[in-house]
Amino acid sequence: MEDKKIDDLLAKYESGKASEQELRLLEKEADNLYNKSEATVFLSDLEKHQIKNELEKRISISKSNTGFGWGRIAASIAVIIGLAVGFYSSQDQLFGPEMVVAETSFGEQKTVTLPDGSTVLLNSKSTLTYPIEFSENARQVSIEGEGLFSVTKNANKPFTAMANSVKTTVLGTQFNVNAYSEDSVIAVSLLEGSVMINQAENELLLVPNEQATFSLKEKTFEKSEFDSNEIMAWQANKIVLKNTNFNSIKNLIQREYGVNIEFEQPEIGEFKISGTFDDPELKTLIATICAVKSLEFKNTDNHSILISKQ
Repeated sequence: MEDKKIDDLLAKYESGKASEQELRLLEKEADNLYNKSEATVFLSDLEKHQIKNELEKRISISKSNTGFGWGRIAASIAVIIGLAVGFYSSQDQLFGPEMVVAETSFGEQKTVTLPDGSTVLLNSKSTLTYPIEFSENARQVSIEGEGLFSVTKNANKPFTAMANSVKTTVLGTQFNVNAYSEDSVIAVSLLEGSVMINQAENELLLVPNEQATFSLKEKTFEKSEFDSNEIMAWQANKIVLKNTNFNSIKNLIQREYGVNIEFEQPEIGEFKISGTFDDPELKTLIATICAVKSLEFKNTDNHSILISKQ
């Protein structure tokens, strides 16, 4: 559709004088706009839905004047916003930069190189989201799962890693973030340099060999020293258990092996065990931890194991 015709339709739309046929033409142009831009603008259907809702809040349109449902109105609003200001030249301001999502599957590790040359080694079942290009003033990424960050130094452009509501800010350093959604805590362990940890009004400064542990339930931080060999064991495909309860081991096995662990008696989940396993096979790991606590296990199907008391 020619720009002048679009402008005329937009003017009629905003004044409430557009006919039903003209509204349908406008809606068709909106559909074309979404189809062209969806791959680079919307990260997901959820994000597209959220953007539409925000547009609806910002512009009040009488439903009785259109005869369309709100979903179709949102598309027309996008035309008004997008075409009126030049959608393709301003989409970064409206929707933010294009994002990249890096993921790992069960038992997989992957090294991701960021736009500034920083690297992130992702542990199994982890997701890292970052812009295809960092802004002029900041470098921000988000992570769910676990990753070892090696950040290129840039005093003029701080690096921020978001894990749930916990923000880790650095200029250049190496640190590990453990933030799996199924766990009850988020842990940031500093290997080199210094980092500032923020969550709402809570704030901590870490120096090397210090770890900040944030309780998602209590909304509080604890700072302590840590054993780097224990924290970094996953890079060497080792499993280190240090007074670890079976509920946590259950989550670990799910991530590493893609197998679901069930407890016949709920109290088994609170049993604790310590030990180091060097790249163990699943059967060896299960047999060992069960033997220590005099427990039995059996396969219930190809992807589930039931642990019970003898």
